[in-house]
Amino acid sequence: MLAQPAPYSAPPFLLADTELLRSEELLRLATEVAEVGLWDVDLLADTLFWSARVKAMFGISPDVPVSMADFHACPYPEHRAATTAAFAAAVDPLQRGGYDVEYRTVGKEDGVIRWIAAKGRAQFDDNGRCIRVLGTVVDITGPKKTEPSLKESETL
Repeated sequence: MLAQPAPYSAPPFLLADTELLRSEELLRLATEVAEVGLWDVDLLADTLFWSARVKAMFGISPDVPVSMADFHACPYPEHRAATTAAFAAAVDPLQRGGYDVEYRTVGKEDGVIRWIAAKGRAQFDDNGRCIRVLGTVVDITGPKKTEPSLKESETL
C-alpha cells in the first residue's frame, strides 16, 4: 500500500500574505460602500496621497498628482484658517489634536461646490516628531443643503 502524501500546508508567509490581501479587500469594500475617501500625508517623504474618491470630492481626475498646495488651496477662503489651524494642531507634538473639520470647497477641475468633512490622526515617532497624518474624507453636501430647512422647522 502506498503512503498517502501529507496534506498541503502553506508556509506561514503565504498565509500572512493571503490574510493581508483579504484585509485590504475588506477595507476597500467598506470605504467604497460608506463612500469614504482616504488620505495620507507622509511628512518624512513630503508626499500626499489622496484616493480616487478624495480626488473626486475635490473635482480632480484620478490620475492627477496632488500636493499639500492642493490641500491648502481647496477650502473656501473663509474656511482656510480653521482648516490650516486644525492640521497644525494635529501635527504639533505638544497638542496632538485630532484633525476634525468641515469646510466648503470648489472642485479644481469641475468647479462643483461641495461640503467636506475630514478627520485624521497624526503618528509620532519615539522622539515625539510627527511623521505622518492619515485620515478620511466624506462628502456632506447633501446634509449641509438640508440644514437651513431643519433649523427653520425646529423653530416653528
